[in-house]
Amino acid sequence: MKLKYVTLTIIIFFIAIAAGALALNILFPPTNSTTTSQTTTTANTTSSLPTSSINTGNSSSSTNSSSSTTNQSTNSSSGGFTTTQVSQHNSSTDCYLVINNNVYDVTDYIDFHPGGRNEIVSRCGQEVSGIFAQIHSNHAWDLLGNYKVGQITN
Repeated sequence: MKLKYVTLTIIIFFIAIAAGALALNILFPPTNSTTTSQTTTTANTTSSLPTSSINTGNSSSSTNSSSSTTNQSTNSSSGGFTTTQVSQHNSSTDCYLVINNNVYDVTDYIDFHPGGRNEIVSRCGQEVSGIFAQIHSNHAWDLLGNYKVGQITN
């Protein structure tokens, strides 16, 4: 009989913990990982990322190449790029990367890359899904969304 009371007490205890966790999740929902905040904290290090790199869809966004601004504004309305178009963005002042058929303008991020600028610059204008997936954390994948300008259409 005593064993039944102990078992019942343990079950009630776990139910209370589960109910408390659910209540906390409802009262304090998890924050969205794709917020528009431009300050990122990782391993007690804070770095401020460039704000002009977020795709706003207007052609007045800050880029270093007038052809880049034209291509970005033209293609972001249709959302499509060819691999030939992406391959033309192959320098440190105009750098597009293709990851999982999405196109990212990472020009403004190059100087902030923890692995060094050459790791990105040497791959500008190319498809880099494999190497990106092998090396980068979930945080990097979340950050990447801020630089998306379209998709590959061919």
